[in-house]
Amino acid sequence: MVRGKLVYLIVFLLALTAVLISIIPDLILLKRTPADTIFPLIHNHPEDYYYYLSLMRQGYDGHWLLTSYMTPENFSPAFVHTFYALTGHMAKWFNLTIVNVYFLSRIILGFLLILSSFFLAHKIFGSKKYFIRACIFLLINNGFWLIGFNNKQMDFHQYLSFWTRLDPVMRITYIPHHLFSTILAVWSVYFLSQALEKKLLRYSLLAGLLGFLAGFVYFATMLSLLGGLGMAVLIVFIYQFLRISPAGGAKEEKQPRGGMLFEHAHGLDPDVTSGEFGRCAKKSYRPQRLRQDSFYKIMLIAIYVILSGLSLIYLFYLSRTGFPWSGYNQVAEKFTFSFRLWEYILSLGPFFMLMLFGFKLIVKKLSVLSLMLLGWAIFPIPGIPLFRFFLPDLGDVYFLETATYIPIGILAGFGLMNLEIIFAKRLKIISALILIIVVIYSLIPFYFSIMSQSHQWTTYPYNIYLPREV
Repeated sequence: MVRGKLVYLIVFLLALTAVLISIIPDLILLKRTPADTIFPLIHNHPEDYYYYLSLMRQGYDGHWLLTSYMTPENFSPAFVHTFYALTGHMAKWFNLTIVNVYFLSRIILGFLLILSSFFLAHKIFGSKKYFIRACIFLLINNGFWLIGFNNKQMDFHQYLSFWTRLDPVMRITYIPHHLFSTILAVWSVYFLSQALEKKLLRYSLLAGLLGFLAGFVYFATMLSLLGGLGMAVLIVFIYQFLRISPAGGAKEEKQPRGGMLFEHAHGLDPDVTSGEFGRCAKKSYRPQRLRQDSFYKIMLIAIYVILSGLSLIYLFYLSRTGFPWSGYNQVAEKFTFSFRLWEYILSLGPFFMLMLFGFKLIVKKLSVLSLMLLGWAIFPIPGIPLFRFFLPDLGDVYFLETATYIPIGILAGFGLMNLEIIFAKRLKIISALILIIVVIYSLIPFYFSIMSQSHQWTTYPYNIYLPREV
């Protein structure tokens, strides 16, 4: 385990710095407020922003069942968007405006999501060096970018930059209910990994409850997570199949101290990967042992899938009950954009390539948590064409909401390990140089993102800056 107050202080400051950088565009727009106007802290798309405020207003007025105020018709309230009902109640309890509570929710939940993601990195990497690097990778990884010229002006853009969740700055303090759903999903992944590793039913139930809440708050989160779980199971089956020799016996592989298949063999420090699963690694992973545990683990996974899937079933039912909730089906149909799969892969950026470079180490580690993160990271690649073919009405753009930067950033640490293994100590400067180039490349979009957000609403300022008399 990582020890030392200094390490925790460093990652705390990393998280705080990321949040402060993320709200720089808001502060710039606030400072530019014209005289006799106010800036209502508009975030992301104004239409969506005011819709969320309308839901919060209903909570502020004391309601828990919500309806849509965006049309003149009256509709029966339903148990949906409860996150915004809760934040509206909180605004009333603490005597705050719903605008301020929305803004504070972005900051607080963005900070908590970073810390929760750091916790996963902490559980995977026992080395201080790799843990801190994984935290940095998580914060800065973003897509490949291009620079061109438009009307004789420099034009900078990342692949699929039209979707704001892929923006390295905006995603930190993103839409509050998306952030909250992802936080629940992160802890759901952790407790499910604990349930499978320690074979504890109560952890599976807790993971399922967290998955249910994550899906209820925002359904696309659990679509990707459940698909990622399926990918992780598939990877395990393929790996175990390949370990079986043609004669039918298992290939014997020497397990070094700590249980990691590559730990000492390549000259790495003993604590590089001795995280949560290092303590359990003396267990045998031979096929015979796997067969003995398989039924119970399948039961734990089934419990998790059923519990977390209940929220998706409820929201699907609600979308069939009538307007305005049936309108989400029409929205989903329009949420199919003409991006190609290779563009999505390029939007994952250089750290995704670094993660793939460490693929073998991730799989050989046989860590439930690492494999679940791997499934989370790569599921959209087969998921996008599969959903386009079998569920064309769902909308493939929801795969851009899966927050894959979290597992990619964490698992990129294995790619760095592999670089150091290949180049060894004599040529460590090569791996260090590659790392420096990737980090600098990934930091450049932060500047352009801040500048873009700070100037996105300049044509019609009075649509954004409201007159005080209003």
